[in-house]
Amino acid sequence: KVEAVREALASYGRYEVRAVAAESGVPEQPIGLEVIAAGARNRAAAALSADSTAVLAFGIESGLVAIPGEDRLYDVCLCSAFDGRAHSLGFSCAFEIPPAARDAVLRDSLDLSQAANKVNLTSDKDLGKRGGLIAILTWVLARSLFGR
Repeated sequence: KVEAVREALASYGRYEVRAVAAESGVPEQPIGLEVIAAGARNRAAAALSADSTAVLAFGIESGLVAIPGEDRLYDVCLCSAFDGRAHSLGFSCAFEIPPAARDAVLRDSLDLSQAANKVNLTSDKDLGKRGGLIAILTWVLARSLFGR
């Protein structure tokens, strides 16, 4: 996520990007745009307050959304850019979660990495730290490239 912010800012000039631990304040597996947006905003606000020299902070939160009338879930990422006064949100593309993983998330209250492991899409317990489900589904697409 830090590298994605660095790459996004590179075309605007030279900026120092520092990572800070920032809690989202939302469930481990956010479901619904309101919850995902709250997590991104919370992370951005926490990051800005954690560094007194920062003038802009970014909070990134991934989660699952449904389209009304469908039984599908889609993974989407929201980014909040926060300057201390206002949040500006940006969205990634979304991709459909395989039905078996969707069912495990909903039925067993698992996060997406746990669900992917449970239904044997992967055996990587740290999936979220190594590209996420999109890397498995596409074999090659890096998470940082997905939102471009």
